[in-house]
Amino acid sequence: MEEKNITEKESLELITQMIQQTKDNLPIGSGTTFLIWGYTSVIIGCLVWILQLLNFGNSAAWIYVLLPFIGCLLSILYNRKPKEGIAENYSTYMINSIWKLVSYSFIIAAIIIVYFIIFHKQAHTIIFFVLGLLLPGIGTAVTGLALKEKSAVVGGFLGITFGIAAMEMYILNSTLTIDWHLGFAASYAIMMVIPGHLINDKAKKQNNGRT
Repeated sequence: MEEKNITEKESLELITQMIQQTKDNLPIGSGTTFLIWGYTSVIIGCLVWILQLLNFGNSAAWIYVLLPFIGCLLSILYNRKPKEGIAENYSTYMINSIWKLVSYSFIIAAIIIVYFIIFHKQAHTIIFFVLGLLLPGIGTAVTGLALKEKSAVVGGFLGITFGIAAMEMYILNSTLTIDWHLGFAASYAIMMVIPGHLINDKAKKQNNGRT
């Protein structure tokens, strides 16, 4: 069998086409990681707010320490299931790598806080509160830029803004009001829940268009 030789121009066009397909195609469920972390954070933020309304005091804020462990566990369980749609491409690989870094940073922060609670009998949950907005905010904004999803870009920058504002508020007043917990939940709803649903809808439309 004779092999068909392609010209340099045809080779470059083929490579360009493959890169474009890799960039545009999204596997079904691409936004589910957003939804896992988004809904988990919204629920925990609202739970802390309710507990403080019930006079549990600032001790209720320690529930935030559970957030990375719950989020990571749910993400691991989800990623073990076989996915529909196209295989993981370079773009989704890089995005998944970014979120692994965010998740590991969360866990490290939680371990450090627990260490100070056990051995020093005190720790400032504001650190976890701020990191819980800054790190996902950066990850969401980068993901939005990679996928050209404006809602994720806007939501990511909102999370970054709210995290910096919370840090500044704590520095000025040495405390955060109870309403900040609702703000935390609302930030995740805008930053991750809404973009997660939009990304999943976009992925379904792309995959349905290929069938």
